[in-house]
Amino acid sequence: MTLGAAAVVGVRLIVWCREGGRQIEPELAELARHRGATTTVVEWREEARLLPVCESAKVDLVVNGTERR
Repeated sequence: MTLGAAAVVGVRLIVWCREGGRQIEPELAELARHRGATTTVVEWREEARLLPVCESAKVDLVVNGTERR
């Protein structure tokens, strides 16, 4: 799945710290504009560790459905 496609269908991309449990959800439309709509989620995964989620940069990435519960 590309960042552009994920933004269009409203997929949630959740990045969270494995050590501290903190999480963030990047704005996919903005991310697709910045990195390119054809960048795949897998390609972007390495950059996810640079987001300000935790000090250790040990993060997991989850692609989730479109609804928040």
